[in-house]
This record gives sequence, C-alpha cells and structure tokens, in this order.
Amino acid sequence: MSYNGVISTLMEQHPQLIRKLVYSGYKTMSHWLAFRHRFNKALLNTDANHIEVMGLNFSNRLGIAAGFDRHGTTGRYLGYLGFGHAEIGTFTRRAQVGQSSSIDSLTKRSLKQSSTILGVNIGLNQDVIAKDIIDDFKYCLEQAWSHADYITLNLTNPAAKALLAPEHLDNLKQTLCSLKRKQIQLFQESRRYVPLTVKISLSSLELQLPPIIKLLSELSFDGVILAIDSGKSNSANMVRQWLQQEQQARSCLLIKHVCNYLDGKVAVISVGGIRSQEHVQQRIAAGASLVQVHTGLIYNAPELILNNVIKD
Repeated sequence: MSYNGVISTLMEQHPQLIRKLVYSGYKTMSHWLAFRHRFNKALLNTDANHIEVMGLNFSNRLGIAAGFDRHGTTGRYLGYLGFGHAEIGTFTRRAQVGQSSSIDSLTKRSLKQSSTILGVNIGLNQDVIAKDIIDDFKYCLEQAWSHADYITLNLTNPAAKALLAPEHLDNLKQTLCSLKRKQIQLFQESRRYVPLTVKISLSSLELQLPPIIKLLSELSFDGVILAIDSGKSNSANMVRQWLQQEQQARSCLLIKHVCNYLDGKVAVISVGGIRSQEHVQQRIAAGASLVQVHTGLIYNAPELILNNVIKD
C-alpha cells in the first residue's frame, strides 16, 4: 500500500493521534537538520529563484500554514525542510486549553533564528465580547511585532467570522482601520515595518467576492490569505474531494478572480486543498504569490516534503 493509502486509513481511525505523530516527526527532523546546519552551512535547502512578496525575501513560494505549528515550538526551523516560510499560531490574548496559546507565550520561548520567513497568526478568544475585539487584536499585534516577519489577523474562527456578516460591515471597517493605524504606529515607534495580512475563508463555489476584499485594498493591507473551503467536513470525504480536478479548477478560478480585482495592490496567499506539486503550480499560475500547506503535509509528505523546492 502507498504512503497516502496507509495515512488515509490511519487518519480515518485515529485522526488526532496521527496528526500529533506526524507533527512530532517534522519537529524532530527540523531540529536535527538545524543542529547539523551549525556544522554544514550548505544543508539549508533553498530555491535559487527567491521571490519578494510584501517587501520580504522568500527563498521559495511554499510555506507552512497556521495551525500546523500551533504553539510555535518549531517556528523558523521548518525552513530546514525547504519551506520558504512558516506561519505559527493562532495565538490569542488569553490561552484556550486545547485550542490556542496566549500571545504572551511568544516572549517566553525562543523563535529559532534562520533565514526562513516567520509569520505570526493572531486571533480572538471564543468568549470575546464585541467591545473588546479591537483592543484584543491590538494587544496581540503589539506582542507579536518584534518576533514576526509578517503578522496575520485570523478572521476564520467563529468569534472573528461574526465581523464578516453583512450587517456588521461598519464594525469590520472600524476594526480594520484601527489595526492598520496600530501597524503604522508600531512602525513609527520601532522603525521596523512588519507587513499585515488578513486570513479569510471563502467557499470554492463563491460567486461574488465579500466586501472585505474591497476594504483590504482601500486600506492598503499588505496581503490576504485565502483559506479555500471545499464545502466538506474535515474528513476522508474532504480529502477525496480535493483530489478531484474540478475542485482544484474552481479554487484556481476563485484565486484568479480575487487577484484580478486586487490588481497587485494586495498580495494573495493561497491555502486549502494543496495535495501535490501540480496543485501548488496551479495556484501560482492563477495569481497566488505564495502557497501554504497544512493537511497536505500529512497525506502527501513524500511529494510535498521530499521534492518541495518550487520552481517558477
């Protein structure tokens, strides 16, 4: 049986256990390669075709999505596997058992240094009340500033998704404006610019772009991470759905639609349903500046890890 077949069978039976085991394997490998790199500087696998996105120099287009290294225990070390960036988190103002670490924990751990670009994903606690949303995001932004190469505002969890409802458009605009002003303030104080991106979830069947896409362009955000949803649950059915060419084609059309609208003013990062190098190349051809993987690291490690240097 193939690697994918074995993993698929195990994931159906013990999904949480297998995820933990796979992550532990990546963590161990990353730390071992980082240790060896101290004695052999040629070990870091990078692409000669570097790309500049949001003013940052990425060694290649492929990165790790938030949620894989949820607590930031591996961080930049994932670059020793050949990834151009790693996004850690989601971090929230207060720790949530089994869900997220407190943003304050970033100051208590060493985010391993390497040339790998590090993104810090920040979000909202599930019990946050409306009047505290802006303050909580600001606090997380300030705490992440000195650690991150870029920071992502996560609007994909239930607490933040409420902002995206049509009736809350004014609140959404106020929140984004406040956080953009906070970014500028922190830049002026630190003299170090940290790009700010927003992560949203869109259905691959989306026919009309949500208002937030226009707001991100108007407010000059640096990037948008499109988490594309196949419409299926996180299950074996979802995995099979993403292997269908039709599903990948719909995702690419959505990316192209967003990229055409933004016209290069906001970088587009694609995540969701990446299962092969071909899928990565298709997302790039559709206009994505960067591509992130998460679940694909579990199901398709041989292709995405052993041959992960992405060529233009």
